[in-house]
Amino acid sequence: MRDHLVEQVQQEERIAEQSRRADMAIKMLAKEAAARIDGELAETSAFTVLVVDDEPQVRSFLVRALSQYKVVEAGDGNEALEIIQGTPPDLVLADIRMPDMDGFALLGKLREIDPNVPVVAISGFASEEDVIEYEFDGFLPKPIDLETVMQTVEKSLSRQ
Repeated sequence: MRDHLVEQVQQEERIAEQSRRADMAIKMLAKEAAARIDGELAETSAFTVLVVDDEPQVRSFLVRALSQYKVVEAGDGNEALEIIQGTPPDLVLADIRMPDMDGFALLGKLREIDPNVPVVAISGFASEEDVIEYEFDGFLPKPIDLETVMQTVEKSLSRQ
């Protein structure tokens, strides 16, 4: 009986040691994973995306969808131009149909300021052919699809 108790104690000690090792390994992996994630987020979040749309719900959707980037919002073309003067974005997503200054006029002014910044048109009214004619760098039809947004943004930013 005594041998059995000694063996049981030794086995419990081995289990406790393995448990401590497993806990240490998990902590090390978590630390390494966190460092890698922070590094990757730092790479992508270095990009600034300007979302220009007069519809707050569209802006809100895009801000949430593009959370891995620094996203700046503008409710119209004039506000977008003010923002660009202070902080030039790496990408602009611009609605076509907006009051005061539509997306086509905004594109012209953006090209004067920085001809290299990619500008993607957003519209439920204009066609892809219309935006190609005006030389936008991409097109997002409304209603906006999350997967299309992500592909278009990643494609546009990869050209930077």
